[in-house]
Amino acid sequence: MKAALWERFWQKKATRRAWTGLKVFLFLALLAPLLANERPLVCKIEKQTYWPLFRGMLCDWNLASWSDALLPPTDWAEKKYDWALYTLIPYSPGTIDRAALGAKSPLEPQQVKTAQFRHWLGTDLSGRDLTAGLLHGARTAMLVGLVSMLVAGFLGLLLGGLAGYYGDTGLRISRAQLLLGLLFLPLAIFYGFLVPYSSGGMAWRILVFLTLLICGWLLGRVLKRIGGAGPERAFPIDSLVLRVIEILDTIPDLILIMAIAATLKEPSVYYIMAVVGLINWTRIARFVRAEFLRIKSLTYIDAAKVLGFSELRIIWRHAMPNALGPFLVSLALGIAAAILLESTISILGLGVRADQVTWGSIMAQLLGKHDLDWWLALFPGLAIFLTVLLFNTLGKGVREALGE
Repeated sequence: MKAALWERFWQKKATRRAWTGLKVFLFLALLAPLLANERPLVCKIEKQTYWPLFRGMLCDWNLASWSDALLPPTDWAEKKYDWALYTLIPYSPGTIDRAALGAKSPLEPQQVKTAQFRHWLGTDLSGRDLTAGLLHGARTAMLVGLVSMLVAGFLGLLLGGLAGYYGDTGLRISRAQLLLGLLFLPLAIFYGFLVPYSSGGMAWRILVFLTLLICGWLLGRVLKRIGGAGPERAFPIDSLVLRVIEILDTIPDLILIMAIAATLKEPSVYYIMAVVGLINWTRIARFVRAEFLRIKSLTYIDAAKVLGFSELRIIWRHAMPNALGPFLVSLALGIAAAILLESTISILGLGVRADQVTWGSIMAQLLGKHDLDWWLALFPGLAIFLTVLLFNTLGKGVREALGE
């Protein structure tokens, strides 16, 4: 079955090209620090060999400290080297070339030491190399697309699956379990996303959020086992999920993100990932719900119930694998939409900090300018267009392979 799906997926030339493009995109995004970096790959200072690029990565992760000869770890172009070997693009996205301030075109003469130091795609208004910004911007685009859709996919698969499988009468919970859910959900949101922590990023906050939710669920299971949860009643999960989807769908995504971004003390791409995921789960939930409504009426689900399988096993082992087709299509198309949305809000200056570079933040420098610096619009816009086209083509290929 899997081989047949892959064969149908691989038949289209456009799909094969999109798959190759995805691998190139991931390669450039993952290896961006090794392709564009102001730190030399290897150098010799006072007859001593150093590896500043890899040393810097360890220092960034707090796994090492800088050698005295490399201090301070800034202004790498001003250091005195016996010799130095640079990466393909000898600039980081934040490196400012004072000789190229004010957005220099790639067609203009440039004051550079050698041809390797030329800004092949020009510079932005701050004198930062556009090629380095595009390469590192690919990492941001990949993170926003994948992480936000992982959040959206988890919520959409969970809530859409529960709504479609149980409906309004199939899920029965006790009053104690309902109260525990109403108690632990606000606690999880508060301690996961509102309480400031001295260390740990968005991954730590998501872990805290999920841990508290799991603790509430386990406590409810314990009360049910010991008989202290009280009588069970039908919980209208389907109607509740549909009402939440309808409410969120009435609010434009961009307006909602702008409202949330305005409440943040400091713009951050990590918060944007979470917000994009939290507003995009509704589309996935609709598809998954419809698929579960179809699957739960099939004969093999009835056979699993007759054999005495638990509800969790039926959902996880039998229903969910057959609902992954629409889910994967929605995921691929959602990644493209998330990248486009992040670029849009970065153009408006809401997505990232001022010192971070993304495709949208590069284009944002054109706002309010009378002179059109065409390279600041062409190259980031082309990167956004090709990436969105790539994921849309893959989503279409998955849909055709599944026969939908």
